[in-house]
Amino acid sequence: MLHSKTLRNSLFTVAVALLASGCNTVRHVDYQKDGQTNDPAEMVGLNRTVEVQVDPEIGRLTTDCVTVVPFVGRGDSPLPAGLERAIARHMRDRFGTVIGPGEAAALSRSLVVDLAHPSDRALYARETRCPLFVEISPWGTGSTYALVWTRRTVGAEVRLTDASGNTVYWRARHAAARADGGVPLSPVSALVNVFEAASLQQDGDLEASLVDDLARRLVATIPELGLPRARNRLVAGRRLDSR
Repeated sequence: MLHSKTLRNSLFTVAVALLASGCNTVRHVDYQKDGQTNDPAEMVGLNRTVEVQVDPEIGRLTTDCVTVVPFVGRGDSPLPAGLERAIARHMRDRFGTVIGPGEAAALSRSLVVDLAHPSDRALYARETRCPLFVEISPWGTGSTYALVWTRRTVGAEVRLTDASGNTVYWRARHAAARADGGVPLSPVSALVNVFEAASLQQDGDLEASLVDDLARRLVATIPELGLPRARNRLVAGRRLDSR
């Protein structure tokens, strides 16, 4: 049996979440500094808000090739599974050639470069004729389970930069969430809410669905650039047509 104070706090969180979930449209807002938020509903992770910042320099790009840099971070801050591949897949809606994380890792080994270093990125960019880089970092991933209500969230921050990393053409961050359960108004509804919350918490396919939602919403904030199609490039040690 939950302690009465804990139960009251949980019910308050559920009530706020249900109110917040009434706004289901995706909103694009200005990028905020760490520790700030655009909307109080963000505290329950159900508001579909994407923070975005676009540098005017993005309109001067003349290349349609980007590399999704493989994430190498601390073991306690992993990216959600499959997020790099999902970002690469959706990036193809904006760029003609997208070198995914697997190809980028193979190219890095072939060229003996480390994409974490700007000088190595410059060499990589010259050899591949692919001077734009997509960096992905964990942000906002978490899970809340309150017996009668649960929320699962996956989030990330994504940046589009030049080889030096000094020019950030675009960046965005977002946390995609799903929740189930509700306020127990009767013993029967309490049992139903417990079952729904537990089902969502144990859903093995949920993270993959959230990851795709996350990648799609992030990449959708990149302006349509109308870039010319590229010539052949070096990919994994051979020349491939950008198509």
